[in-house]
Amino acid sequence: MAKLPQTTYTADSPQSFITGAGIIVYDFDIKKLTFNTFGATNGAKVELKTNLTQLEIDGILSTPVGGDIIESAEGTMEVNLLEGTLENIKMALIGADLTIEGVTGVKAIRPKGRVEVADYIKGLAHISTLQNGDKLVIVFDNAIPTEGLSLEPKDGETNALIVKFSARANADSIDDASLPVTVYNLPKDYQPNPSL
Repeated sequence: MAKLPQTTYTADSPQSFITGAGIIVYDFDIKKLTFNTFGATNGAKVELKTNLTQLEIDGILSTPVGGDIIESAEGTMEVNLLEGTLENIKMALIGADLTIEGVTGVKAIRPKGRVEVADYIKGLAHISTLQNGDKLVIVFDNAIPTEGLSLEPKDGETNALIVKFSARANADSIDDASLPVTVYNLPKDYQPNPSL
């Protein structure tokens, strides 16, 4: 007679455990294994979600298999940026460089009045390390900061610029209703193809 297990843990389980907070990068390119960074961070939160609609069918009291329709898909990434650089703030505010007449040696930005294609961040990625050394990489095709930035500095605490990004689909793949996010498992010994 078969016994129900007490746990689903196996001897191989620890190899797939996520270790540490991971890192946040942008312009991530899997083919070349290149990226840029925002600088130091203090934690992040990634949420990937599919929103379903259930068909209402006369005479059926519970939704049957096949009765769900994908209504929308969402991907968000909240990042705590420790480096309060003007570039990070410009990105979070969808800002533009500002020239102040009569002032030299000072850099300034101001939020823009409209979003341009160049404001979308390509290849925003969260990279986690698994216990076995592999990397779990969650990449947004495009991302845009949707809530500006939040800063609540306090003495004696780690202060961070909190920025929330939302995934956006490429304009040429808008008919594909899937979430514009790719998840990779990069082996620890992965090497990009040098011919690309």
